[in-house]
Amino acid sequence: ALGHLPDGYPLGDGLVAQRQPALDAVAHLARQASMQPDDLARGVLRVAELNMARAVHRVTLQRGKDPRGYTLVPFGGAGGLHACGLADQLGIKAVRVPVHPGLLSAVGMLAAPPLSVATRSLHWTIPPGKSEPDLSGVLKSLANEALAGNAAGCSESWIDYEVAFRYAGQSHEMVFDVDEAVTTERGVSGFAAYFHCQHHARFGFSDPGRAVELVWARAWARGEALDVKATQAAELSKPSVPAQQNVIDRSALAPEERRHGPLTVTEYSATTLVHEGWTLTVEADGTLRLERDE
Repeated sequence: ALGHLPDGYPLGDGLVAQRQPALDAVAHLARQASMQPDDLARGVLRVAELNMARAVHRVTLQRGKDPRGYTLVPFGGAGGLHACGLADQLGIKAVRVPVHPGLLSAVGMLAAPPLSVATRSLHWTIPPGKSEPDLSGVLKSLANEALAGNAAGCSESWIDYEVAFRYAGQSHEMVFDVDEAVTTERGVSGFAAYFHCQHHARFGFSDPGRAVELVWARAWARGEALDVKATQAAELSKPSVPAQQNVIDRSALAPEERRHGPLTVTEYSATTLVHEGWTLTVEADGTLRLERDE
């Protein structure tokens, strides 16, 4: 309805974006809400981007990281449509759109190493100063289980371990990576002491006199990743997009070319929306760099 997707743009399986039915649907909702259609449509996008920003804050601000110091990397078919709007919400000044962004997850699945996981629920309570059960034996058993249940070529030399601890009575746990040699030496009580320190660092308090619960343990058996460079398509079929102002196919952009928003960049797997006040630059490897104008 706002024209971010070009009218007549192919969506796959014979479907095309049709603006007039979208305008009619938005106008119907706008009448119910006593709003102007454009205001309602922009409000829908703003709510969506606020939810995205909230999710980013959970992995940045809540962990002591300022998102303004980072570059946003959108992927997926619609990631680029929200990149500038989300960056504005977060105060981020730069966006980098990778080549074939809509295929990033698929390529990641292809390149990901084979993986087999074995998990065991334990719920061991370790009172301060008391004897402890044998965690190293559990980890060895889990490693054998992960290797036995795998048919994708995982190796004994690619095994990682995790354990989850919490204070007895808590409903959430903290997860730690484990090195088996260290675990054998330090035992559960050693990790309980480490848990107290990490709990204080993350939540601002700890209680060394309180019993700690080992909730579960996990073993990950991994294999070697594939080299996907030879399997990537050199050229993908491009959708036929009707000629429209401020709409350009990504393949028509040359290295080091600069364009100013507003602009819509179309391609096989995704669409990127460059807002007014943002500048697009094509990097040597084909990545699109979007930067907010000063």
